[in-house]
Amino acid sequence: MPGSATGVPPRAMSGSVRSSGPRAGLALALLLAAGLALRLLIVVLLPGAGFGVDLNAFRYWAANLAQEGPFGFYGRGFFIDYTPGYLYVLWLLGGAGQLLGGLGDLVKVPAVFADLALAWLVHELVVELGGSRRAALLGAAIVLFNPITWFDSAVWGQVDAVGAMPLLLGLRELWRGRSERAAFFATVAAVVKPQLGILALLVGGIVLRRAFWGTPAGTIQGR
Repeated sequence: MPGSATGVPPRAMSGSVRSSGPRAGLALALLLAAGLALRLLIVVLLPGAGFGVDLNAFRYWAANLAQEGPFGFYGRGFFIDYTPGYLYVLWLLGGAGQLLGGLGDLVKVPAVFADLALAWLVHELVVELGGSRRAALLGAAIVLFNPITWFDSAVWGQVDAVGAMPLLLGLRELWRGRSERAAFFATVAAVVKPQLGILALLVGGIVLRRAFWGTPAGTIQGR
């Protein structure tokens, strides 16, 4: 059967061909630019909007990390309910805040760009699974313009998209048959946001299934 030498289904290979070329790249770039413009417009038109408790905590943690560094952060005597993953992002943001005289709504920047990265990843996953270029663009558009995503990042200021990235990457490694990489991304997802540790349960179950019963047919290998 065509494509069996690499383990990649024929539709996935043809989907990659259909999605290649400058026109496909330009369409995706324009889509991402529109998604970014929407989010920046929302941030500008709604200054100070968002879930204040979390946003103020992000600003405080970012400033503290920039001033004192990450070592001993959890022993400094103030409220902290986040695992270390996102704190590294806040550390970088804190440095920018020092240069700019404060973070303000720039605290939403990681979430906004995580939305764009998530849309790009969805586009790539659709192509990899054999979807058409149109289907891949539709998937990216759903991520970008679904009110849930832009409200969560540009208005509410939450960082769910940051954790969703390793979550999806871990799922991709699972269907590629790469259990070790899937476990790595599952760990990263949980470290960014503990709720996303659900991927670790999925990885563990599939790894055990493969250990005792082998890899199921149709798994993409060697990519």
